[in-house]
Amino acid sequence: MPIGFLPPADRDRLNHFPAQIPDDDLRAFFLLSEADQQVINHQRETHTRLGFALQLCALRSLGFAPDDLQTTPWEAVVYVAQQLAVPPEALHTYGRRMKTRTTHLQQVQAYLGFRLATPLDFYALQTWLVERALEHDKPTLLLQLAWDKLRRDQIVRPGLTRLERLVATARQQAQTATFDRLTPLLTVERHAVLDGLLQPDPATGRSGLQWLRHEATAHTATQLVETLKKVTFLLGLGVATWDLGGLNPNRLKWLAQLGWKTPAQHLQRTEPVRRYPLLVAFLHQALVHHTDVAVELYDQCLWDYSGAAQKELKELRQTIARSTNEKLRMFREIGQVLLDTAIDDTAVRPLSFARVPEAALRAAVEDTAKLIRPRHDDAIDFFGTRYSTIRQFAPAFLQTLSFHVQGPDDTVLRALEVIRTLDGAPTRRPVPIEAPMNLVTDAWRPSIRESDGSISRRYYELCTLWSLRSALRAGNVWVGHSRRYTDPATYLIPPAEWPRWRPEVVRQTGTPSQGLARLEAREAELDSAIAEVERLVGRKDSHVRIEEDRLGLSPLEAEARPARATALADRSAERLPRVALPELLIAVDAWTHFSQHCVHAADAAALRPERLPHFYASVLAHACNFGLEQMASLTDLAYDHLAWCTTWHLREDTLKAAVIALVNYHHHLPLSQAWGSGILSSSDGQRFPVSGKTRHARPFPPSLGYGMGITF
Repeated sequence: MPIGFLPPADRDRLNHFPAQIPDDDLRAFFLLSEADQQVINHQRETHTRLGFALQLCALRSLGFAPDDLQTTPWEAVVYVAQQLAVPPEALHTYGRRMKTRTTHLQQVQAYLGFRLATPLDFYALQTWLVERALEHDKPTLLLQLAWDKLRRDQIVRPGLTRLERLVATARQQAQTATFDRLTPLLTVERHAVLDGLLQPDPATGRSGLQWLRHEATAHTATQLVETLKKVTFLLGLGVATWDLGGLNPNRLKWLAQLGWKTPAQHLQRTEPVRRYPLLVAFLHQALVHHTDVAVELYDQCLWDYSGAAQKELKELRQTIARSTNEKLRMFREIGQVLLDTAIDDTAVRPLSFARVPEAALRAAVEDTAKLIRPRHDDAIDFFGTRYSTIRQFAPAFLQTLSFHVQGPDDTVLRALEVIRTLDGAPTRRPVPIEAPMNLVTDAWRPSIRESDGSISRRYYELCTLWSLRSALRAGNVWVGHSRRYTDPATYLIPPAEWPRWRPEVVRQTGTPSQGLARLEAREAELDSAIAEVERLVGRKDSHVRIEEDRLGLSPLEAEARPARATALADRSAERLPRVALPELLIAVDAWTHFSQHCVHAADAAALRPERLPHFYASVLAHACNFGLEQMASLTDLAYDHLAWCTTWHLREDTLKAAVIALVNYHHHLPLSQAWGSGILSSSDGQRFPVSGKTRHARPFPPSLGYGMGITF
């Protein structure tokens, strides 16, 4: 585990004032009070007063005073100098005598109540850092937390090397503490199970760890069954019963992320104190993840089958429309005969068959019977043709996952229990007459009964499965060992804790303590808003109108683009150089150093210079969506190195940190300042095409072309 984890650029930055100090920080830390000025004015010379004041402000804002005050941002020097009525240029002559600066710093520390750290302070800080390391393992974050704590405790920040050593020690102790807290779980038998996950299967050549890591690539019955096998395997290991409450959720999440990424061969060589916590956290997270994926695949499979049924119904209606004209002509001929009172009743049949042959009429009646659709037509019969496909995963889905009801209505759960019982019977049995029927809607009712009056197992089961899908999406039914589909009550303050928190919540939200008063206030606000809407809609010059109980908006007329704007756009385009994407990426990194945030997943080490070409190539390969294989073939870089860089350095947390660095750099550009504060944006969704297999991909709308894509 590295001790000196800070790059030279970061080390230099953290030992000085920030390059720019926001106005709020200037007013908070560099505004001198009367007491401050009295202490400062004890110095006789203008440059000593200014230097003394800057050390005072530095200690108050940073927790230490930089060795070189000449690097203080000029706006801060001017701000302090104006308060002291001294020229800011006087700073250039300050600090020529080291003893003077040291003496002033000691006086500033005494005035502000700061002191140097003692061995006892370092021990207390080390203990505090271990607890933080059990929550967050990122070394730079731990360094910042330690720095903030020292400033709060009014202890002068020691050198960065000392802090780095404390952070490294804290991370090592947190690793040992994690293993100790998991010791009750790590029995000898479980050691063998965990180590067995790293051994390749002779039949497939793939280890159990790799099998569990493999993601479902499509929302199909086969992929859902495979995902359910993983959930069953994890439940069989007893993962659901493991007590991991002793670990901080952040620590558990970080360990699980490493478990997803670290190769099995690397884990085999890792010491047990680190290997077993990674595997335990991974298996715990894998159970939650694959449970969520199973429910997601179930939801999407049923939706796809329903969409296909709706498509078949639409095609049927188009077929009906093409054949309707001929049948209408035949029925019109017969209708005219029946309605003609001049025709004798005994002659109606012969005359009707004379106009429409009997065979043609019988065929038309049979065709018409097939075309008659239920009143609430929702393609249920077409959906029923997918029953055999749905049966490939439905029994395993219902038997593997545990469902719980949210609220008093347990109709869906009782219907699920009926289906489970039928699936477990040794012979095929009919649906019992006492099966819950409240979930059967008008659309399903025409199909739910057989011709003999019994309940159709096919359609009752499909109706129950569709109701389960709706209940899962609404949160009325939740799933055990899940994150996305867990009990909604877990997102709320526990009822036992609510009386204690209620006064504070009421105070912070500014809401009435009585629920009835809150409802009355909201009802009054709604009435006021409706009255305002009606007033605006009633205006003759309003662009908003109501037509057929629907809100409409008149289209806005586009304004013509001024000729000078077009000319300016053309001139700007002419001045913009054509730059190759790799050159642009490297140049931007030279400005912003965003690559420094893409640290290694295991030890948080920054990218070495010789790895930067692989990093840039990996970023471009993913950004341009042509994959690492094609990038390797286009360059002289090895595919293995690109894959290694992607696995260890391109993660959600590192990419997020890199994007933050880009946004912050962009925000401080002079041109960006002309467009406002940057706290608002006008953003639209994006549809990214995908070439590989992923369960998140959906077909493009016709207006966007063909293929599959992901909407962001």
